[in-house]
Parts: sequence; C-alpha cells; structure tokens
Amino acid sequence: MVERVPNQAEAIGLLTLMHLLNARRNPSTEPNVALIPLGEQDCSFWNRTSITAAVAPIDRTLLLR
Repeated sequence: MVERVPNQAEAIGLLTLMHLLNARRNPSTEPNVALIPLGEQDCSFWNRTSITAAVAPIDRTLLLR
C-alpha cells in the first residue's frame, strides 16, 4: 500500500504498526497460545530487524509534516 501512496502518513503508519507487531509476535504467545501481556514479555526475544524496519517509515512520515 505504501508503494501506491508513498506520501500518505496513514499508510506509512499502518506499515510501521505491522512491523512492530511482527517484531514481538513470537514472544507474545506461550506454547498454549495464551497471550502474554506486553509488560511481561522479554523484549530480548523481539525481532530487531522488524523494529529497525519500522523506524525508517516513521522518520519518513515525520519529514512529511
């Protein structure tokens, strides 16, 4: 979507949210698929690549203002 509307803050925000949700996907569930609250998650298991991928769109959105 961002490729089709590259200067729309809403589309960039959605992409950022998707990256951040993906970053903590694995540590947010236990083996029995129960959700683990954010405050109880071990952030050392979060996917740093996804977090880094979320930062670039945020920076680009701030430049649009």
